[in-house]
Amino acid sequence: MVSSNNETCQDGEDDILPQSRLELSVAPNDGSLLTAPLSLILNTATDCLYNDLNAMVAGDPLTFFLPSTSGDDNNVPYTTKSEAMASLSFQQRRHILASRIARRVKSLSHVSALVACNLPTSATSSSTTDQRYPNLYTMSQIPSENELNQITQISSNALEHVRTSWVSADIAQDALYFAHDSLWKIRSHPHDVQGSMEILLKGRWTRMSQDVKLEDRYRDSAERAWGKNETRQRLRTAVRRKMLLGEIGNPRDDGSALKWNIVLEKDGTTVRLFHGKPRKEGKDTVYPMEARLTVLSESSDNLAPWTLLSIQIKTGVKTGESNHQLELSKEQMFGLHQIGSRAMIQEEARAKKSREEGKNKNEFIARPLEKLRQLSHSFSLSWQMEILSSQAEALRKGSWSRESNPNDLLGGIGITVAPVKFYSDEEQFDSEKMVRIKPLAHMAIHFWEIDDRNGKTKIGPIYGDNYSFDPDQTMTSQSLSDTTSIKRLTLEINASQMKGLEVSLSGGDKVMALIEKDTKNTINQAITNDTYLSRNVRMLLSSIQNPFQLSMGNALLSTVVICADRRCHAIVEALNKSCNASACDQNVEKIIPSWMHLSVECGSISVSANITYDSKDSSKKSERKPVLQFRLACDSRSGKFVPTFPRATSLLRFLVSNDSSASEVQQLRHIKAMSGISSDKNRSVVRGKDMTGRSIRDAFLSLTRSIDILSKRVGIGEWDDIDKSSCALREKSIQQACDDVSVSLMSCTGISVVYGIGALAVGVAGGSSALPDIGGGSIDLPGENSCIPTPPLSVILTQELVEHIEDDSTTMRLERDLFGMTASITKEAVTLRAFYIVTQIDSVTTLPKRLECTPTAFEGLDGDTNEDTEVYHRTKRFRAGSNSEDKGAVKTSSIFEEVGYLAHSLNATWKKVQN
Repeated sequence: MVSSNNETCQDGEDDILPQSRLELSVAPNDGSLLTAPLSLILNTATDCLYNDLNAMVAGDPLTFFLPSTSGDDNNVPYTTKSEAMASLSFQQRRHILASRIARRVKSLSHVSALVACNLPTSATSSSTTDQRYPNLYTMSQIPSENELNQITQISSNALEHVRTSWVSADIAQDALYFAHDSLWKIRSHPHDVQGSMEILLKGRWTRMSQDVKLEDRYRDSAERAWGKNETRQRLRTAVRRKMLLGEIGNPRDDGSALKWNIVLEKDGTTVRLFHGKPRKEGKDTVYPMEARLTVLSESSDNLAPWTLLSIQIKTGVKTGESNHQLELSKEQMFGLHQIGSRAMIQEEARAKKSREEGKNKNEFIARPLEKLRQLSHSFSLSWQMEILSSQAEALRKGSWSRESNPNDLLGGIGITVAPVKFYSDEEQFDSEKMVRIKPLAHMAIHFWEIDDRNGKTKIGPIYGDNYSFDPDQTMTSQSLSDTTSIKRLTLEINASQMKGLEVSLSGGDKVMALIEKDTKNTINQAITNDTYLSRNVRMLLSSIQNPFQLSMGNALLSTVVICADRRCHAIVEALNKSCNASACDQNVEKIIPSWMHLSVECGSISVSANITYDSKDSSKKSERKPVLQFRLACDSRSGKFVPTFPRATSLLRFLVSNDSSASEVQQLRHIKAMSGISSDKNRSVVRGKDMTGRSIRDAFLSLTRSIDILSKRVGIGEWDDIDKSSCALREKSIQQACDDVSVSLMSCTGISVVYGIGALAVGVAGGSSALPDIGGGSIDLPGENSCIPTPPLSVILTQELVEHIEDDSTTMRLERDLFGMTASITKEAVTLRAFYIVTQIDSVTTLPKRLECTPTAFEGLDGDTNEDTEVYHRTKRFRAGSNSEDKGAVKTSSIFEEVGYLAHSLNATWKKVQN
């Protein structure tokens, strides 16, 4: 938009006011002028002015920028206010009205000025009485008709050309800057060819500058007479003399050896230094740090300094991982070479100065190779930390994020990452005590929620077999913790100079104590080595400390596996501790019943039970071994628990998932729902609140919720208490959670006995599958024996159609004779009970009506030991990784042994029932 103030001519004066400066608006994409029709500007300005005046009169609330009433210069000069005009003071109304009119009149004045400038008579006086000579200045300022449009177009094209040329120039400059190296090499090739031809043909270079003078320094030197063999022999002697009289032949007084591995190459004229675990790249062997040096002087007074020929630092990621393009460029490699050479020269100069100032010249020995290793090692650690931090950020945004799987029922909270942070030398060391207080670099990953209201978890180091652990020099994240570690477990990685990458983990002290304890007890075969824990610790360290196998994904997976094992042990210890504490007092009720046994197997909790069968001689105590019912496995992403069952118990797995294929009644309900049920009553029937699958699913969901709460409160078993009362408060909260877990465990164990072992035994004994939801609702027993809140598991003995007459109408209904099983749960025993049931079916979509329910004792239970039962299956091996903490665990029998035992009893019981 082009605007100008109108030229005014006052009566009686020949002077004309000059035009004010033009106001231009330029398009940001191409630099051209922004133009619009004058009629559009005029209509827009008048419409906006009319709308403002109308809103003011109508009393609508408007947002105003009013002058501040405060006299303080530091305050904001304008305040924002949203009110109607009637609510403002007279001074504020006048200000608002004046500002709105001035804003709109400005556009109108621009239009008036442009129109006036384009008229031939806009700069002359319209008075006919006063005759004046024409003003040449004024006429020269007035453009001819339509000339203003041409001027605007020409200006716009000029500005657009300037913008385009400016952008093109910047692009060309950037291209020349980044390609300068390549352009210079290409430019030098023709000159090299021409100079070489002149040297070969004429014997001299005619294009050499006259001010350059070349002089052969060795024209008159003694080295000129040396042959190739003599030169090689002298170089070999200088290198060996440097090695013998330098730091290689003179170790430190404390006995610490040089960390470099040293090999002579090129017939002894070059020294090759390498460090770290190698890997194969084709036929070559590559090391994480490698350097080559030589000596280029035969000084007899002082030892000649080392000359750094090359230095290579290499890292790599594990197959399938990404290094996120963190590769060394040629400029960085050149910079590393320069810094390494400078560090060695400074060390040589420092030692020389010390020898000159000292009394004994042989007391101070330069150690440039040690300085070179420190520099190389620090650079390598920094590079590895950058790669690990980038991989952790990728995991946080990818598979370990909160939103990676929105349909996940476990509800994972994802991980949080504290990116790598590097510390300067001033921050690493305490200037007063001259001790290291911070590492070279630090990063951390926080995962899994815990309840740390009464104290945070202890973070301890994780180290391998060849690591020299010093507790005084090990820095944990307690001093470097941040706000992101609140209510989380932590994996910390510290880059320690001359030591490498140190790993610390929540509960690391306990993990290493268990591994060391098991290592000492490997002679005693009764206590198995914790291979499961040791294997994951080695995988964790290898994924972080091996420069060629960097993988934060594997490291995080090993970390959560270790923490899952420790969390399971903490839960079992809390439950058993409560049980043992209660056993000391006979008046206190036990939390975990005596018939239930908990053990830890590879990051999961195994729940076993001693099953009692309702027989004629119920007072006789069973001597059978406990049987595994189910396991509670810890999820890696969320740290929550999910129940798992033996593969053979397919009916139980379907019912826990509330799968309609496990129940015929539930399938018919779904079919009826698909036919268009709309009433609220029918909807509640379809949801199946009274169905076996729904009841079992709710029972196991209650178990997982209660044990998740307990897992957060116990953490991993190691805490740093805030005060003296923290331990008591934590124990109280754990005790409350243990009570809830105990109730849920008892209920779920009874369900597993009925629908797991009971269903399998029915199939083995009768050759037909047991069916849920055909024996009516749950069974209530008199007295203290409470049954599980699910319908009994039943098998059909006989069935027939029976005629029923009601109100002069005859209907046919199906009556069934069933053998049903359910379980009663008490603190003393979990008892499997049998019933003779008669049901009547009124509708295929509802539970049958139970007409008769008679308790029946199990028969054929005389052989009440595991040894009396024949087993025709292959015995499963114990899972590797049983911990030394479980040396007192109760031995369990196979589920198939218990199924065979119960099937034998069912055959005898059915014969008696049918007779």
